[in-house]
Amino acid sequence: MEFTSDQSKAFDLALGGENLFITGGAGTGKTFLLQKVIQTLARLGKQVVICAPTGTAAIKVGGVTINRVFSLLAGPCINEKSMSLTVHCPATIKKADVVIIDEVSMCRMDMMDSIQKSIEKAEKQTKRHIQVIVVGDFFQLPPVINEDRGERTLLEKYYKRPIGRGYAFTGDGWNKFGFTSVVLTQIVRQKDREFAEQLNKSRFGDTSSLDYFNSKVQHHPLADAVYLCGHNTTVNNMNSTMLDALAGESFTFNATIKGNVTPSDMMVPEEIVLKIGARIMLVINDAGGDYYNGSTGTVTAVVDETVFVRLDSNGKEIPVSSYTWNINRYVVDGETIMQETVGTYSQLPIKLAYAITIHKSQGATFDRLNLNPKSWDSGQLYVALSRVKDISGLYLDGPLLRSYLKVDPMVKAFYDALTGGTANAVEIAEDIAERSQGEIQAETAAVVEEVKKVMGRPRKYRGSSHTIRVPDEILEDVKTAIRVWSSDPDRMIVLTVPKEKLDEILRIIGK
Repeated sequence: MEFTSDQSKAFDLALGGENLFITGGAGTGKTFLLQKVIQTLARLGKQVVICAPTGTAAIKVGGVTINRVFSLLAGPCINEKSMSLTVHCPATIKKADVVIIDEVSMCRMDMMDSIQKSIEKAEKQTKRHIQVIVVGDFFQLPPVINEDRGERTLLEKYYKRPIGRGYAFTGDGWNKFGFTSVVLTQIVRQKDREFAEQLNKSRFGDTSSLDYFNSKVQHHPLADAVYLCGHNTTVNNMNSTMLDALAGESFTFNATIKGNVTPSDMMVPEEIVLKIGARIMLVINDAGGDYYNGSTGTVTAVVDETVFVRLDSNGKEIPVSSYTWNINRYVVDGETIMQETVGTYSQLPIKLAYAITIHKSQGATFDRLNLNPKSWDSGQLYVALSRVKDISGLYLDGPLLRSYLKVDPMVKAFYDALTGGTANAVEIAEDIAERSQGEIQAETAAVVEEVKKVMGRPRKYRGSSHTIRVPDEILEDVKTAIRVWSSDPDRMIVLTVPKEKLDEILRIIGK
């Protein structure tokens, strides 16, 4: 598989040593590109630390959890007693040439801030640059904030402001890394051009895409296809009901756990119950190419500890035995960073596949899919729709409603800035003055002067060279039109202004 032009650009920047943010929609080849970057850096003799927010994401990319790499406990990276950020500087980070973070959309702001401080500390001690490459799509599933455990209260107490979903780019650490951003735009998973275009529309929250999906999908449930649902309860009930309906003996397989293994490290359940005829999904890739993560099939036989499965894709009957996942951490051996196994998790690499959650489907690809479209979180519907290769392989268990397509406005504004959808701050200031025709309100005049003074020429902020600074005093007047990014020490608010909001901004702050 050859690189697209965007992938080639990102690959060259990655090898050039720049701090890099690689993003793009589902199916744009982020994982493929990352694998090539990792392989090439290793061949060049670079010391590379690879990590991800969850155990399953870390295993998929051949890395370690962020918590293990940076010696962080579960939950917010905040010391509640001192109200300070938890920061460690492990020996592995001091030795690293490159730190790679995959699935960065699930990395919360406090974790990103802690990572940045840790790497900054390591750079000061070693007097050399440590390259940071982060990969992910913030339009997909957001970070987890456990409300029941008081995590939001603690985080907002530390940051002294509302944190929204706590995206990594809303903390101080993201800016300090100074990422060069590359947006992958060419979809390689879906070959149907119209399908790919409509998926991209849904990614940005364009509800016109819903008419396409509602009219083009299959009108009857697809036999033996996975049902994708938004809630664990729905999934568990459907899997249990369908398994119970099968006649015959039940076969129970229990995982073998050794060493330090957390629930986040478990790719499949500790207990798997199967029957002949059960529908299953494989969660690993076959070296021989017969199946991949997301391949589905039917159990045809069970012999001792081996399950035989007939694959839907090619009709082959394959044996599936227990698979062992190594749970690793990074250690320094002399001058070399290496992975050391701290635990193992052994179990059949399969899940019941009558239904799975949208969250657990992230990263998987399906030939055919039945979708329960009711979604409750930002990015959820887009992730679900983008799991299938072709519109002909999709059935909707009910129409897509506008209320199901949820996109966080903070994420949309962030990507508007990345892709240049903003207006130059000085141009905005001059436009305000021109439209006001000399009748500028005092507070608006202050904005104009502040913009001209501070922004005599555009400067980079959050990946964009187009920003405007607005004093606190009039923030309440403009907050409905523009997105607040962060507070400066001098109590100035830094805002990114999308072009389409310009007229509304001018109207609100006084023409």
